[in-house]
Amino acid sequence: MKKTIGKNSVISKDLKIRSKNFIVGHNSVVDSFSYISNSKFQLGNFSHIGPLCCFAGGEKNIVIGDHVSISSNVSMYAQSNNFKEDLVTLYSNLIEDSSISGDIIIGDFCGVGTHCTIMPNNIFPAGVTIGANSLVPPSFKFEEFTYYHGIPITPQKKRDRVKIINQSKIIEKKINEKN
Repeated sequence: MKKTIGKNSVISKDLKIRSKNFIVGHNSVVDSFSYISNSKFQLGNFSHIGPLCCFAGGEKNIVIGDHVSISSNVSMYAQSNNFKEDLVTLYSNLIEDSSISGDIIIGDFCGVGTHCTIMPNNIFPAGVTIGANSLVPPSFKFEEFTYYHGIPITPQKKRDRVKIINQSKIIEKKINEKN
């Protein structure tokens, strides 16, 4: 396993990592009792992963941008059994076309509320947030700086792009002044 941790980042000693590549940017935190098992896991700068999260995906990647907050008990699956049509098994990767898979990429300034589940093949553009207890189905089409919620998710409200970006600049300035 290749492990790269940026300056001022905090990684819990209780984190279980099975990824081939584990990369964390600067000034980020990964809390206790989370599980990471996929080909490449990357967390950006000034980002946070709460406790008890699960990131799984076999040979697929999970990439999380800058200024992102993932709350506790969030699950992201870049690869999953097809529960509707196929045998549900640990070895679904041995059967062609028996799983749902695709990278999960979360852009900058995003947030995911507690107890959310994110299914494979999703790209979150900048500023997307997901409310607590929501389900993101495979291959969902998002709009930038929009708040979503529900099972499955639906758009609820646009977010203020300028305000959010300005807030991120204030945070970066204050943290860099401390260091």
